[in-house]
Amino acid sequence: MRKYFPIFLDLKDKKILVVGAGPVAQQKIRSLLAAGAKVRVVAKDIPSERLKNVNYCIRAFRSSDLIYPDLVFCATDDESLNRRVGHLSRARGIWVNVADRPALCSFILPSVFRRGRITAAFSTGGTSPALAKFLRERMEKYIGPEVDHLAQRLAKSRKQLLGMGLDERRAHLKKLLNEKTLSKLKRGKKIGNI
Repeated sequence: MRKYFPIFLDLKDKKILVVGAGPVAQQKIRSLLAAGAKVRVVAKDIPSERLKNVNYCIRAFRSSDLIYPDLVFCATDDESLNRRVGHLSRARGIWVNVADRPALCSFILPSVFRRGRITAAFSTGGTSPALAKFLRERMEKYIGPEVDHLAQRLAKSRKQLLGMGLDERRAHLKKLLNEKTLSKLKRGKKIGNI
């Protein structure tokens, strides 16, 4: 079994190639746009509802398309094309994700949950996306808006916290980051100064 290294990438202004334009590709495109990526889509069939800020190329994939991207996503129902895009991308040192084909990928995508500043990702190493989704949905029920409120408060006081000595900061955060604090926030009560 492969061991994956979890990572969060800053994709702002990164050039991303998406091969395919079906529902799975559209979902990835939306996520990439939300992350600020510059998205180019190559597909023979483009949906009638085109997303804004996407460069659509209505044609078959060409190996020359791999001159463009920082990352490649391939989401087609053509297995031969999926293998070709996966192999060509990796051979050129371009990180590639082929939907539902971990063996063709240089990275896989987790099931992601976002609540304000909080992002949690769940992965089973590609063995069961359904289980990763199940775990994410359970976490969505557990993490409420109070956690984002706490994250906002911590962000505002980050400079103050970093000005403390390491032991003082750890002690301060230990007093603050607990179920009691979250319970107070959930009930709409104020917490002390951070």
